[in-house]
Amino acid sequence: MRRAKPRFPTGRAGMPGLTAAAWLAQDTQGASVLSTAKTLLAAERELRRLLPPALGQTCRVARIEATRVTLVVPSGAQAAKLRQMAPRIVRVLNQGGRNLAEVVVRVQAHLPQDDANGARERKVAPLDDTALQAFVELREQTRPGPLADAITRLIEHHRRR
Repeated sequence: MRRAKPRFPTGRAGMPGLTAAAWLAQDTQGASVLSTAKTLLAAERELRRLLPPALGQTCRVARIEATRVTLVVPSGAQAAKLRQMAPRIVRVLNQGGRNLAEVVVRVQAHLPQDDANGARERKVAPLDDTALQAFVELREQTRPGPLADAITRLIEHHRRR
């Protein structure tokens, strides 16, 4: 009995040697998914050139249907900025060969946010003995009140370290 020849070229361990894109392109439904993904990614690339960098990194094109493009971002502030830029977004995307008339912006909080303006790791250096002594002298020269209390708290905090 002869073994049937594999339909596709094989790679290691007898697995088909196809890329995901080639595998998707084999049937009509897969080709449709691949085409949609390429269209959405191309629109995202065009948007990234238009939008400010922090906004461009978090904005995603969720859908393009007829004359409407749906964009999603992780925060309301970013959504407000996109809504302000809607006419410009339509104009730029139409230059790429589309026929769009409307931009719909949705907030999806689960999207990852870019930390370009977010929290950075703080580098805190504790005060050395000379600096602590300077604050002790400052406290002694300061009249009682909120400033003297704040200096006292600062000294106590740094002595604990």
